Amino acid sequence: MRGAPRTPKCRALDSQSPIGQHPGMEIKASSFKLRADVPEGRKAISYQLHQNIAYAIPLRSLVVASPQNLVFVGRGISATHEASAAFRVTPIAMAIGQAGGTLAALSALDSEKRPANVFPYELVRARLLADGAFLG
Repeated sequence: MRGAPRTPKCRALDSQSPIGQHPGMEIKASSFKLRADVPEGRKAISYQLHQNIAYAIPLRSLVVASPQNLVFVGRGISATHEASAAFRVTPIAMAIGQAGGTLAALSALDSEKRPANVFPYELVRARLLADGAFLG
């Protein structure tokens, strides 16, 4: 279709990426009830986590290897179908949006010109905490 916008081709992060190397780089932890929707004809499955157990949203789920400065937020982040139940609630979606916006801004303003997919997690975390984000 002539004039239609083109979707960028994305390549997943690998274990060599600084963000991909550290699976514990969470931007939000929560213990909201999970509900996994299933195909037609079957019931949805709900999971209630124990009171002292939480799940985490890793920063690496917001970026891809290529293009380097593409940051996803909301339902566009990388996750399995089951894991997507973890970010369906507003507080988690807000935390993902804040983390994605912070990562994009820090990367864009970075004097060393580091793209978002290799930007140091520690700097993103420090800024989120300074801005009052609750990460855990």
